[in-house]
Amino acid sequence: MGFFLFLFLFILVLGLAVVGSILNFFVRLFSFGKRGQASATHQEDSASSAQHGGKKVFGKEEGEYVDFEEVKE
Repeated sequence: MGFFLFLFLFILVLGLAVVGSILNFFVRLFSFGKRGQASATHQEDSASSAQHGGKKVFGKEEGEYVDFEEVKE
Protein backbone atom coordinates (compact mmCIF):
# COMPACT_ATOMS: atom_id res chain seq x y z
CA MET A 1 0.00 0.00 0.00
CA GLY A 2 2.83 2.40 0.85
CA PHE A 3 4.53 1.72 -2.48
CA PHE A 4 1.38 2.66 -4.45
CA LEU A 5 1.00 5.88 -2.46
CA PHE A 6 4.64 6.78 -3.17
CA LEU A 7 4.18 5.96 -6.86
CA PHE A 8 1.00 8.07 -7.05
CA LEU A 9 2.68 11.06 -5.38
CA PHE A 10 5.75 10.71 -7.59
CA ILE A 11 3.62 10.71 -10.76
CA LEU A 12 1.59 13.66 -9.46
CA VAL A 13 4.70 15.75 -8.72
CA LEU A 14 6.26 14.79 -12.05
CA GLY A 15 3.06 15.75 -13.90
CA LEU A 16 2.88 19.11 -12.13
CA ALA A 17 6.51 19.79 -13.03
CA VAL A 18 5.83 19.05 -16.71
CA VAL A 19 2.71 21.23 -16.77
CA GLY A 20 4.62 24.03 -15.04
CA SER A 21 7.42 23.81 -17.58
CA ILE A 22 4.97 23.98 -20.48
CA LEU A 23 3.19 26.99 -18.97
CA ASN A 24 6.53 28.71 -18.34
CA PHE A 25 7.48 28.13 -21.98
CA PHE A 26 4.29 29.74 -23.26
CA VAL A 27 4.60 32.69 -20.88
CA ARG A 28 8.14 33.32 -22.11
CA LEU A 29 7.08 32.76 -25.72
CA PHE A 30 4.42 35.43 -25.58
CA SER A 31 6.54 37.52 -23.15
CA PHE A 32 3.72 38.73 -20.95
CA GLY A 33 6.21 40.00 -18.36
CA LYS A 34 8.14 42.22 -20.77
CA ARG A 35 5.31 44.62 -21.49
CA GLY A 36 6.14 46.69 -18.40
CA GLN A 37 9.82 46.79 -19.31
CA ALA A 38 9.06 47.86 -22.88
CA SER A 39 6.90 50.77 -21.73
CA ALA A 40 9.62 51.88 -19.29
CA THR A 41 12.17 51.83 -22.13
CA HIS A 42 9.79 53.81 -24.33
CA GLN A 43 9.42 56.44 -21.60
CA GLU A 44 13.21 56.74 -21.29
CA ASP A 45 13.51 57.17 -25.06
CA SER A 46 10.85 59.87 -25.02
CA ALA A 47 12.64 61.69 -22.21
CA SER A 48 16.00 61.58 -24.00
CA SER A 49 14.48 62.85 -27.27
CA ALA A 50 12.85 65.70 -25.37
CA GLN A 51 16.27 66.70 -24.03
CA HIS A 52 17.64 66.93 -27.58
CA GLY A 53 14.74 69.09 -28.69
CA GLY A 54 13.19 66.22 -30.67
CA LYS A 55 15.96 66.35 -33.29
CA LYS A 56 17.17 63.21 -35.02
CA VAL A 57 20.40 62.03 -33.42
CA PHE A 58 21.38 59.34 -35.93
CA GLY A 59 22.60 59.80 -39.48
CA LYS A 60 20.65 58.69 -42.54
CA GLU A 61 22.89 55.69 -43.22
CA GLU A 62 22.50 54.23 -39.73
CA GLY A 63 19.87 51.57 -39.24
CA GLU A 64 19.49 50.61 -42.88
CA TYR A 65 19.57 47.02 -44.06
CA VAL A 66 22.66 45.92 -45.94
CA ASP A 67 23.48 42.79 -47.93
CA PHE A 68 24.95 40.00 -45.85
CA GLU A 69 27.69 37.78 -47.10
CA GLU A 70 29.02 34.91 -45.02
CA VAL A 71 32.79 34.57 -45.03
CA LYS A 72 34.03 30.97 -44.74
CA GLU A 73 37.50 30.53 -43.33
